[in-house]
Amino acid sequence: MKSVLVFGGSGFLGSYIVSELAERNYSITIADLVSNNSDLDFISCDITKKVDIEKVFSYKKYEIVYNLAG
Repeated sequence: MKSVLVFGGSGFLGSYIVSELAERNYSITIADLVSNNSDLDFISCDITKKVDIEKVFSYKKYEIVYNLAG
């Protein structure tokens, strides 16, 4: 199972990609400002803050990263 990080995974486009990845049994972590209240791993992250980005990548290793944050 591949580990995937989705920046902006709670947003409009991100939520569709997260749904598709979940359907395909990927291990998903969402990094966003607001949680979408799913059962998936969620990390609160503001992509404009270096410390938040570092926190996300210290959480675990990811094989795939999508950046849909705006």
